[in-house]
Parts: sequence; C-alpha cells; structure tokens
Amino acid sequence: MGMGLNGISAEGWLPNVETDDEAEEVFEDLWTILHSVDTFIIGRITFQMWENYWPFRAKDPSSSDFQKKFSIFADKVEKIVFSTTLKTVNWQKSRIINDDIGTEISRIKKLPGKDIAIVGGAGIAQTFTKLDLIDEYQLYLHSTIFGPGKSLLGVLEKERKLELIDTRKFGSGGIRLHYFSTK
Repeated sequence: MGMGLNGISAEGWLPNVETDDEAEEVFEDLWTILHSVDTFIIGRITFQMWENYWPFRAKDPSSSDFQKKFSIFADKVEKIVFSTTLKTVNWQKSRIINDDIGTEISRIKKLPGKDIAIVGGAGIAQTFTKLDLIDEYQLYLHSTIFGPGKSLLGVLEKERKLELIDTRKFGSGGIRLHYFSTK
C-alpha cells in the first residue's frame, strides 16, 4: 500500500510522483512485488473507485504505459471485495465476501496460488491488522504529509512486533518498507 507520512488522504488518493523518471523507478519496483501476487483484497470504497477507473485504462490512448500495463494486470488477478453493503460487482474476476473475514482469509490462504495483497482502503487494512491477518507489510511511504486523512492501521489494542526485511529509497524521496510480522 502507498501512503503519506501521516497515512492516506481523505479522498484515498496518493500524491503523484514528481517526474517521469521517479515514477518509472517506483513502478519498476512495484512490478517486482506484483509478479508474486494473484489476488487483490480491496475495501468497498477503493474497489468502487478502481472498478470505475482501471478496466478502461488499457485501451485509452491517453493512458500512460504504467496505466495500460496495470489495467491489464488488474483485470487478470482475482479481486476480493470485503463489504457488508455492496451487493454486486461488474469487474471481471471480482467477488464480494461479507462473511467472517478471519475464517474466509484462513480458507483462502490454504488454497494453491501466489501471494494475496491488500491494495486499497485504510478501513480494510485496519480490519486485517486488528484481526492479525497480515503476514507481511509492503509500504510505499511517499514524501508527503496530508492534511485531512486516515491512519493506515488505526489504533491497535496491543503492540505488534515486525522484522524489517528490506528498504528501498527512491529519487522522489519516498521509500518502500518491507516488514515481516513476527506474531
């Protein structure tokens, strides 16, 4: 997930990277992570924004190379939307789950396949953190402090120990932090 120093903007969007060279550097790094992913977990609000945006980018001549590539990738991965209010989804390979999150994630983790990534929504990230369902944290920390916004992980009842696996600094001043949950 990407975030500013104090979390996610009130609108849920991240700042644009300043230059094409900086964007390319971040996007190349992101692709190294996405090669190991075949399932996205998305909260309702982010899913609805993505469903109205990403499926159309691949064929839009005004889209950047990254937008076209990500559009194709996002169409191919399974998208699991955790929502108690959403009733239907139209984006291919998408499904809604409104049952017990812990039970469903335990079931999904036992299935064959690649990694599962939470890709959007502070609410879903907070829920998964509170339920201790996250094994690894890959955070893109952009060099921005938002005005109004949301904490990515919320307030937790107990401390969580994490082991730093890797860091990467980008020319834009942003960094990627990769932590493993030691549970």
